[in-house]
Amino acid sequence: MSNILVIDDEEYLREVLSRFLTSVGHVVRAAVDGYEAAGMLDRDPPDWVVTDIVMPRKDGFETIKDLRRDHPGIKIIAMAGDGQMTAQKYLRLAKALGADYVLEKPLSGQEILDIIDAGDALYSRSA
Repeated sequence: MSNILVIDDEEYLREVLSRFLTSVGHVVRAAVDGYEAAGMLDRDPPDWVVTDIVMPRKDGFETIKDLRRDHPGIKIIAMAGDGQMTAQKYLRLAKALGADYVLEKPLSGQEILDIIDAGDALYSRSA
């Protein structure tokens, strides 16, 4: 199973995703924004980061850029949901900055799990 860092300023979503992913066997940590996540990344880099885009202080764009620079092997799932057109623009930019996958909110934990499981299977076959 994977080591996953969930970054989202919405406590409810952060908790629901963390509990769901933990319930299926993943090791999950959570951070409220990119600043809190930065310390966790340096101490124990995860296999996956699931990050919101729109957050106060350090947003998902800045977090993705830092991840690609400092931890290029971490797989990234970016999420956004501030209205359909805005979310789509944010997610296109997140993909351009290096997110491996993008999801529009509202989303289900199963959508994230499917991406992680497929990515892990692909990685284990190529390793």
